[in-house]
Amino acid sequence: MATRHHFLLLVHLILMLSVIAIHTFPTYACTEVERDALLTFKASISDGIQHSLSSWDEGQDCCKWRGVMCDNTITRNILELNLRNPYYWNSRWQWTNYSDYALSGEINPSLLALNHLTRLDLSNNNFSDISIPEFIASFNNLTHLNLSNSEFGGKIPHQLGNLSKLRSLDLSWSYFIGIVPPQLGNLSRLRYLSLNWAFNDTSTPNTDNLEWISQLASLKYLDLGKINITNAVNWLHIVNRLQSIRVLLMSSSSLPSIPNHLSYVNFTGLTTLDLSNNWQFNTTLPSWLWNLTNLSYLNLENSEFHGKIPDALGNLNSLTYLNLRDNNLESPLPRSIGQLCNLRSIDLSYLGIGGDIQELVGMLGCTWNNIEEIILSGNNLQGNLSNWLQQMTNLKHVDLSSNSLVGSVPLGIGNLQNLNDLDLSFNSLRGVISEAHFANLRKLNGLRLSSNSLIISVGRNWIPPFQLITLALGSCRVGPQFPAWLKWQRQIDEVDLYNTSITSTLPHWLWSSSIYSLDLSYNNITGRLPAYLKSTNIVLLDLKFNNLEGPLPPLPV
Repeated sequence: MATRHHFLLLVHLILMLSVIAIHTFPTYACTEVERDALLTFKASISDGIQHSLSSWDEGQDCCKWRGVMCDNTITRNILELNLRNPYYWNSRWQWTNYSDYALSGEINPSLLALNHLTRLDLSNNNFSDISIPEFIASFNNLTHLNLSNSEFGGKIPHQLGNLSKLRSLDLSWSYFIGIVPPQLGNLSRLRYLSLNWAFNDTSTPNTDNLEWISQLASLKYLDLGKINITNAVNWLHIVNRLQSIRVLLMSSSSLPSIPNHLSYVNFTGLTTLDLSNNWQFNTTLPSWLWNLTNLSYLNLENSEFHGKIPDALGNLNSLTYLNLRDNNLESPLPRSIGQLCNLRSIDLSYLGIGGDIQELVGMLGCTWNNIEEIILSGNNLQGNLSNWLQQMTNLKHVDLSSNSLVGSVPLGIGNLQNLNDLDLSFNSLRGVISEAHFANLRKLNGLRLSSNSLIISVGRNWIPPFQLITLALGSCRVGPQFPAWLKWQRQIDEVDLYNTSITSTLPHWLWSSSIYSLDLSYNNITGRLPAYLKSTNIVLLDLKFNNLEGPLPPLPV
């Protein structure tokens, strides 16, 4: 009994101390100085028609406002300000709610009161070509700075080099001004599309000197993608001073040249390197590249490299991703490519490799059973798909389009249970595609078989195991009936049934489907269109060269 009595006394004492603590120590909110700084900042900008900063009008504790993170000490200083616009770009050529949530206007220097700030993210907003504020360089504690895709313009302030604690810097920029023309969706048989530099103007963020970057000794992540660096001729030597750098992204940066040799390679810790879409290079693959043995990601796409790929490629045995697409590199590929045992994704499209595809894929050697993505389009490859494709059981993405492949599509492809996307279009494949080909493809969301002599033969009551987003069967034989199984595809965006021998009428459910782009041209489709189409999801519709009759209904605006 005594023991229980002592226990109850102890519990009572703890409760009393808790009550005293609640009344003695107040609940701390953010400081008045930092709260006023945020409100002054908000007053100088627009937060979109959805008023994304509306929480800043609620209560006095700014630590509870959207995008504000404070420390957990008594001081409650603001450590992070994350005002990234989460709505930016989607797969349907649209800015999704972009302007609804984007910040715009001027960035008030009142933010300097946040002198404990370690992270600042203003990405995906619309600051209408104003210059990046120089005062950002005064945030001495900043470790992460993201100003990407926010339409800043003009010169990048070299004062950013004062941010000596910076570990991550993202100044990358999108050249899309407004909305990409929806008419691009009419190019249903387009095999390759690049929009880099397509919508740039004179206000593009730019710098003619990267010397300030060399002061960022702690930098691990640097993204200058689509920044105009045309005049920074010594860019590589400067970046090479960054011993801590692990990720270097300079895609579409208009780099003036790339040195073939470095007297000393200092940035050997690089794990990610993207120099794609730099058309001025026009040189052989640089020799220093083969010293970067920690690389797991290498993208040199469309950068005018020429000459042979050296055997030294085999040195990069940590690579999981390799993209050499759209260069002028010479065949044959080095046998050392078979040493890249960690490779999961390879893109060698449009290199003009030629030869037998089975021999080429066989060179992958130790990565054969692990490869997840293989893209070899536009290489004039010959041979067939039998006896090898169905054995690569980890494949998720296959693009063998625009080659000279013959024969049939093997039934065993239905066993590739991880397959997400299959593109065999623009070849000389023949034969029948049946339900058995799709038996276990539950993850398939992209199917492109256009411009082959294939017959798609499935039952009228067939319910596919997958949910497609994209379907392209142009010039295959699908008809005479419209494919009823499309009714069960509830996520599908794009459908290309160009020249597929359809002679039936169009089903009523088609107009209430999720389809966004529909090409039914060059068939023999009969009947009438519905009297009303304004509620349909279809924005791109091609019905030319059919036998439709009756008036054209009002179309969606």
